[in-house]
Amino acid sequence: MRELWKGDAVTHRGEHYQTRRARLYTRSDSPVPLYISALAPNSARTAGKYGDGLITVGGEAPDHYRAMLENFAAGAREAGKNPDALPRIVRAGRGFHRR
Repeated sequence: MRELWKGDAVTHRGEHYQTRRARLYTRSDSPVPLYISALAPNSARTAGKYGDGLITVGGEAPDHYRAMLENFAAGAREAGKNPDALPRIVRAGRGFHRR
């Protein structure tokens, strides 16, 4: 996705999809943030490593979210990012609450 947003032609042969010289001709003038959804602590680490922000839903025990945020931060640090600068969004009730 990030390569497409740069305007590069992208060829990909993966397990779930393939592209051959795919290209976006209409792109944003600024980078598009990639927020990754996670419902479990292990996937939050992936979100921190590869994403620009975390999105999840409420309803679990506080320890669940502590573990998610810790893993998100660890994944971000692995990728050389400052986790404190990355948005974390938790859907609670009817709306989204941003931290």
